[in-house]
Amino acid sequence: MVRFCIRDNGIGIPPENITRIFSHGFTTRKDGHGFGLHSSALAAREMGGTLKAQSDGPGRGATFILELPFAPKDTAPAVASSAPALRT
Repeated sequence: MVRFCIRDNGIGIPPENITRIFSHGFTTRKDGHGFGLHSSALAAREMGGTLKAQSDGPGRGATFILELPFAPKDTAPAVASSAPALRT
C-alpha cells in the first residue's frame, strides 16, 4: 500500500462537514459544484484504495490521506531497441 498525506494549516473542516465532504454535490463554496472530492474518492475506490480526510476543526487545518494498493512487478519490461548492435 502506498500512502500520500497532504496537510495544510488552513481554515480546517468543521466536524459536522467531515463526514459529508465526499458526498456528491456537497460544497461550502458559493460557486462550488461539489464534484471534486466526490470524484476523487470514487477514483481512489476504483483503483482499490481510499481517500480520507481528518481535521481538528475550524482554524486547525486539514489532512487528506490517499491510500492506493501497490504491487511491484515481478520482472522488468522488455525494452525493444532500434539502435544497431555494437560490434567489438
